[in-house]
Amino acid sequence: MAPRPRLIAGAVGFLALMGVTGMAGAVEFDPFRSQAVDRDRGDYFAEAGAPTLGIDSKCNDEDECWPVIRNGQGEVLREYGTEDVALTLAGARYRDRAYLLAKLLPEDDSTRVFLIDNTGDATSVDTAFTRHFDQGGPLSLGDSDTPALRDLNVTPEENLLALTAEGLLTITPAGEVTDRRPTPATLTHGRIQNDLDGRQAVIGVDTNNEVWLSNGQQWHRSGVRLAERGDRAGVLAAHPAPDGTTLGVVYRYVNPFHKGLYVMRAGPGLERPQGGPVLLSTERNVGFDPAIHPTDKGYMLLATDSSNDQRIQVEVPKDRLGNLPRPEAGSFPDKEWWTTFWAGGGVQYLGWQANSRVKARGHGAGTRGDNPLDLLFSSLGGETLLEDLRAEVAELQRAVGI
Repeated sequence: MAPRPRLIAGAVGFLALMGVTGMAGAVEFDPFRSQAVDRDRGDYFAEAGAPTLGIDSKCNDEDECWPVIRNGQGEVLREYGTEDVALTLAGARYRDRAYLLAKLLPEDDSTRVFLIDNTGDATSVDTAFTRHFDQGGPLSLGDSDTPALRDLNVTPEENLLALTAEGLLTITPAGEVTDRRPTPATLTHGRIQNDLDGRQAVIGVDTNNEVWLSNGQQWHRSGVRLAERGDRAGVLAAHPAPDGTTLGVVYRYVNPFHKGLYVMRAGPGLERPQGGPVLLSTERNVGFDPAIHPTDKGYMLLATDSSNDQRIQVEVPKDRLGNLPRPEAGSFPDKEWWTTFWAGGGVQYLGWQANSRVKARGHGAGTRGDNPLDLLFSSLGGETLLEDLRAEVAELQRAVGI
């Protein structure tokens, strides 16, 4: 995970050690007046009456439990043994149907991958997927290349939509690739999400940190580039618009004093991408596990404020996407910091591995993303390194107003 408030404390401690004081108050850019809420993307589907489907468990009086697949009415569609393991690989909710792509690990150590809907209809999925999810690594499908899988979704036509490092593939459960939409650049991360009516939206980040958007047919630049050392897992969301454009939301971390939530829109009919920051804060850390969906007035953005362990909503009017307010120049420093300062025992570069662990919400929630960021540091020494240190101290002083 990108450095948390302890990084700020360490930096301020270093400045105090150097005799620099006078820290300014927190700075926040919040033009649409964010609010704390108990809400998530699933509420968008629930309020429209979309069916649900998921893996649950049943237990007997002896506390023996086993996995089941249950729909939103509580009906058990599939039931397995106490030694079996069932895992969710992907799922999609539409106005009148819900789908679950599941992996079953029976007691005999075989592996099955299958697609099931909320009525109980199920279809086995080709062994290429079975091998991928059983063994990990690249996705191998017939004559296609073997790029790494970034995300999966299920279409209303009961096909699989696979986002790989090299593009978007539409694949039948039998393993036939029926459509390919190559990406303009190799993707390192991405997500596929749909609306109630079956439209698809894709957001991805390439190896040069650029964010791309797609409506499932065409790829478009979003106008947003992430910082080299910012988070990637658990910070992306997308939603399709009826006009064929795609909306995206991303948490962008530059440094401890420049981090927050960005919205973007791109696609057919737009001369250039729209969007920008809608919530930046030097104190709060808002942006993990984001979501976006339409409202009567515009678009609702949701994200976790990890500083206060709560969900935050920002509603952006539709007519403001092309003309968003901008933060005051100089309010948030743009330089990406590579140095972390700590007081005590001398000043030195530190080495650690920061992990971005994003918790899923709801029943059976687990870790949805884990993104190791290798932060490269070495002992202080040499004129070049000292010059970098002085430059970053000066940047820090400007950021906190001292």
